[in-house]
Amino acid sequence: MFVPTALMILHDCYRRGWAVDADPATALRHLEAAVAGGSESARWYLATYLLDGDTMRSVLPPDPQRALGILRKLERGAKDVSVRSLSRMSAASYLVRHVPIRELSVQDREIVDQYADDEAQVASRDYLPLALFYAQGADDTDYSGYQYRRSRELLQRGLKSRVESVNRACMTQLQTWGVAPKPAPVPTATEKAVKTIKVTGMLGGVAAVMIFWSFVGLFLLSVAAAINAVIVPIVLIVFGIAAVLAFLRRG
Repeated sequence: MFVPTALMILHDCYRRGWAVDADPATALRHLEAAVAGGSESARWYLATYLLDGDTMRSVLPPDPQRALGILRKLERGAKDVSVRSLSRMSAASYLVRHVPIRELSVQDREIVDQYADDEAQVASRDYLPLALFYAQGADDTDYSGYQYRRSRELLQRGLKSRVESVNRACMTQLQTWGVAPKPAPVPTATEKAVKTIKVTGMLGGVAAVMIFWSFVGLFLLSVAAAINAVIVPIVLIVFGIAAVLAFLRRG
């Protein structure tokens, strides 16, 4: 039986040498069987090995053009949403590093643009390459201008990365362009005092309002209690008189 998941597991075991001796040729054979059976994830793996041979380089020499052909088809037509997303990421990541922006086809430019615009998808390692890629399309060196807007946004997003090397690289590039974000100024003693006074005044005002309405509430409750103290006996007397009159009439 053709079981794509089993073939992919075997491919990974032989590629990494897990529980068996590492054997790239056997790993490739299982991978190609999964590809032949129509597995979209297997096709994505094959494409990534063709972009960067990794441990499969001895049996599968890099072939970027073939890899990009596979990734383009998957990015457009894969039924598996995850495979489409991974294919877009792999293709865009390679293109921005190896193809100048002015030489990119319309289809490939669309792949890169969609990848760059998806903040949840962009890998940290790609922020700087993407920024430099878009910077190639500018006609001037006004790095604070509109033509560098996308590049600046990507670098600023890179500053939020959890990877320290990415943070440093993005900050270095922003500093090189002279558009690095300025750190917030340290408040002076006077500014701190003013802020403290404002906060204290605000809290005092809130407390005063709460105390005022507490007194108002207590006053209204006391008025209601006083009214009840007067009205309840009167009501009882009225009911008592009514009861007596009714009894006398019956008698």
